[in-house]
Amino acid sequence: MRIFLFIILILMITACNNSAKKKDGTKDTAKQVIQMPETPAVPDTLFHGFGTEPFWAVYVINNDKIVFDAVEGMDVEVPFVAATASDSITTKYNSANGNDTINLTIVKKIAVIV
Repeated sequence: MRIFLFIILILMITACNNSAKKKDGTKDTAKQVIQMPETPAVPDTLFHGFGTEPFWAVYVINNDKIVFDAVEGMDVEVPFVAATASDSITTKYNSANGNDTINLTIVKKIAVIV
């Protein structure tokens, strides 16, 4: 009976060691680079962005308007203006409509997931 229990104990220790090796072997530590899509969501939409806490979204609609939507009722809509670019990765839109003003700066970045 002792030999049987000893064999079971050895098998359990071996099984634990093998599962630990499998987890370490499958772990991917390389950084993954994801390029954001260049195509807009809607053909006339030049840019769209969104965020949380609080929820918000911004849309730049070609030859029409720039819209900022917020959950808290702070929605702003201004006429579309041509963008100014200070370099190849930064685009700025500055537009106003009465008391509403939007100064939107877009900086292109590459997302890196670790």
